[in-house]
Amino acid sequence: MKPDPNNKYDNHAIELHWQNVKVGFVPMSDNTNPTAIKLLVDMEQLGILVETTGYARNRTYLFGDYMKCFFND
Repeated sequence: MKPDPNNKYDNHAIELHWQNVKVGFVPMSDNTNPTAIKLLVDMEQLGILVETTGYARNRTYLFGDYMKCFFND
């Protein structure tokens, strides 16, 4: 699933950029980069997050259960 630039709900994704992790635009600066990456990997394996870019860097994650609250599928 690729992010849609025209979809305002894609802004609620969790993004990993360089050395800083943001959760809904709130920096998680108290965590080290390996800790943040481990957290994202664990959440992806548990099915909580879905990686949407397919990139090795600058990945974007979708919090699917949260997004379901906004759509009637």
